[in-house]
Amino acid sequence: MTTSPERQVRKSTSIPAPPAALAKVIRAASDPNGSLQDLGRVCAQDAGLTVELLRIANSPRYGFADQVRNVPQAVVALGYRTVRAHAVTYAIRAAMASISVPGFDTNLFWEDCLRRAAAAQILAELIDYPDPFEAFALGLCQDLGTVLLGLRLPHLATSIQALRQKPGQARVEAERVLTGRSHAEEFVDSPMADMLPDDLQMALRNHHDMVNTGTDRVSTLTRLAMGADTVSDVVQAWPKDSCVAAAEQLIESLGIKDELGDVLNRINDRMCDLSLDLRMEIGHQLSLEEVVAEAQAAVLQMSVEQEQKASRLENLLRKQEEATRKLEAHNKKLLDLASKDPLTGLDNRRVFSRSLETELDRVARYDQGFSLLIVDVDYFKKVNDSYGHPAGDAVLKDLAVRMQRAMRDADLVARLGGEEFGAILPCTTPTGARVAAERLRAAIEIVPFDIGSQNIDCTVSIGGVSIGTDADVLGADDVVALADAALYEAKNNGRNQVRWARPPLKKG
Repeated sequence: MTTSPERQVRKSTSIPAPPAALAKVIRAASDPNGSLQDLGRVCAQDAGLTVELLRIANSPRYGFADQVRNVPQAVVALGYRTVRAHAVTYAIRAAMASISVPGFDTNLFWEDCLRRAAAAQILAELIDYPDPFEAFALGLCQDLGTVLLGLRLPHLATSIQALRQKPGQARVEAERVLTGRSHAEEFVDSPMADMLPDDLQMALRNHHDMVNTGTDRVSTLTRLAMGADTVSDVVQAWPKDSCVAAAEQLIESLGIKDELGDVLNRINDRMCDLSLDLRMEIGHQLSLEEVVAEAQAAVLQMSVEQEQKASRLENLLRKQEEATRKLEAHNKKLLDLASKDPLTGLDNRRVFSRSLETELDRVARYDQGFSLLIVDVDYFKKVNDSYGHPAGDAVLKDLAVRMQRAMRDADLVARLGGEEFGAILPCTTPTGARVAAERLRAAIEIVPFDIGSQNIDCTVSIGGVSIGTDADVLGADDVVALADAALYEAKNNGRNQVRWARPPLKKG
């Protein structure tokens, strides 16, 4: 195989060239016109590959009656396709063995490579491509440029590998933004690419863009490489709905009648067989049903800000009506969790802050004042230390109930964190708010907390402030700071009391 002067100039000098013996093995295994005998002779010249082929041929998986003692016997016993697959996989892994990139998960990387190799080969078989092993070799090399990018830019290595979770063209575009080029371009412009025939190099370079694909054979190889990427994205990329849709469209465009789930199962079986022979550690390979289930579980953990992703997943699962109903129920639960304190059931600090901003806006727009209470349990640490945290939690839940009973329906009661609570009283004068605060304080002091077989006496300190149109406050933080200051005053003056802050007034 020849290399043009232009390509030689482009080659990266920082990437080591593969050992000549390994390159010879890869070329022999990648040659569609090669013979079984020629491949056997080349394999026998490499001691490591000889050991591997004899180990595989004599493994219980194949169960040959007589022991296989040399490479020619192993080649005949295993068959041309099997020997080609193992020879090229061994040689490529050995050629890359000298490249170490901190921050890379090596097992995960080779699992991704094996998935693309199996996917390309299965797709080639399904479209009756004359030499499916060419597609296998192509798929195996598709991601090698990821390691080479990490070698050239070690400070970005972890980020480069993380981009594997982006599908297809999105990954390529992200790589170009991050590093200046894609993983395919990095590999084809490296000395490593000389291991492969020119047709495979051209298919690798163009499989994300489908331009300048050359002959019909190269065009088909390019589409198979693109197909291997697209089908592999179903397992390793997000969002799942668009990955599944793209894979289904790809299978249809190739004229394959099999369903995506069946294609994935065949790929998984091929990967498992290869990993056993090659002693590669791979994780459990997901079926399409498991991919969908995994995606469901991820959506159930999304926050309110991730509703758009949840919506995309719902579109993916539109044919599964029962699953969709369950998903909607879980999403509603997530919305409640995002606004409620899980222990007391009160509104949380997030809702409290939003409501406080609303009240300030109402003061400015409609000339309606409001009052704010900050309530803190006195010596709550002693409750936990003396009775245990479960008892402390029970006190907080009971306190929440008492606060709600002491307030009006229009008032908002929230847990701000720990043993601190807040109450917003719309359209309430300072006098009315102080009466409500004293009523709450007295109710807590007089009635002990009934915790199972124990009665626990507790008191609270309350800081309050009333805001009218004449108050000179900048925002919600100023209002909370005033009430907090009053609360600290109550604490410092003996606790179990209500103190009130006076907001600064506007000048003039």
